[in-house]
Amino acid sequence: MKNIVRAFIAAALISTATESFARGFSAGLFGAYSIDRGQIENTINDRCFFGYNESPGSGHFMPDSAVSHDEIIIPGAGLFASYTFRSGFSIRTGAEYYTLIADGNISTPQSYGFCFDQNEYEIKYNSYAVPLLLGITLSPDKGRTNIYTYAGMVLSMINISQYSSHLNTDSGSSTKRVYESENEAIVPGFAALIGAERRLFPGFYVMLEFAFYKCEKNKVEWGNYFINTNMHDYSYTERYGLPRQQARVGARYPF
Repeated sequence: MKNIVRAFIAAALISTATESFARGFSAGLFGAYSIDRGQIENTINDRCFFGYNESPGSGHFMPDSAVSHDEIIIPGAGLFASYTFRSGFSIRTGAEYYTLIADGNISTPQSYGFCFDQNEYEIKYNSYAVPLLLGITLSPDKGRTNIYTYAGMVLSMINISQYSSHLNTDSGSSTKRVYESENEAIVPGFAALIGAERRLFPGFYVMLEFAFYKCEKNKVEWGNYFINTNMHDYSYTERYGLPRQQARVGARYPF
């Protein structure tokens, strides 16, 4: 009997919480900071280890060089629209954009005896995302504060360009290798977020959110490389992906 009473009280509280705000359309915007940058971070971290070949005739091997670098920064922004039913269930969609603004460049010179090696690497990244999410909203204080969670699918378009060069100078002769590629991919995936919002005045809410994306794909791509001035084609595996974890600050206006 006690369990039945407890279940009834819990259902009544949830019903009260979900009935405390009006149904209808809302629109909002947010800014995001990527905590886990996903595949693009993995690509940059791999480039922080450059291998060196044996210096011809020296009998020595030049070991890998670990390179320290600044923090990778990928900010984002988005617009969204949502519809909340009186039961508290919601549907939300929108458009989002993310871009790499810091630490896409790595350079490592190293000399060993008569041999000099210099590696340079540059990557550019931007992505667009369109999520479609279903969620539920609860309010403990009749709509002044709302707690919500969403989950669903996301479709992204990811653009990546890479440039790398290796210059080796030994005993007066030099060889330069340059690799260039620019490709894009459309990648579907999973999206989820949890957030809380507070009404500052009628019709305006400020929001804090944590978002999680699992939207990644490895794909064989083609690029060009040059040995001095001679051009060739090469294939490689590109890692595409959205930032996996994001902290967001935003605002919402219900109509």
